[in-house]
Amino acid sequence: MKTGGDGQEEVARQALQVHDAGERARAGEIVRLLFLALEEAAGSGCCSVHAWWGEDLALVIEARLPRRRLGFAFEADPGSSGWYHVDLRPGHEVMRSGPFATLDVPGLVREFVARGEAP
Repeated sequence: MKTGGDGQEEVARQALQVHDAGERARAGEIVRLLFLALEEAAGSGCCSVHAWWGEDLALVIEARLPRRRLGFAFEADPGSSGWYHVDLRPGHEVMRSGPFATLDVPGLVREFVARGEAP
């Protein structure tokens, strides 16, 4: 499934570049779950998914809808890695984040896409 942005193959390729072996395995599994959950929750093309490396050597994988972001950051220090969900639409404001220990990718994706398309 290619949902715009970098597409699953490119995002998965970026995940393979994570230095820490445990985080690399986690990144690959999150990419797999993310694209599967996006397909199940909203179908192909619901949002764009992007991957990039920050100046702090963190890999960020982010699903985007207008004024909404669902992201996963893989830091150089695995203890600092985690997820975030931001929705800045008036009346829908959400700002949540947490460590990967609290991560439920399918549940987060369902919440991310089910919040409607109101501006």
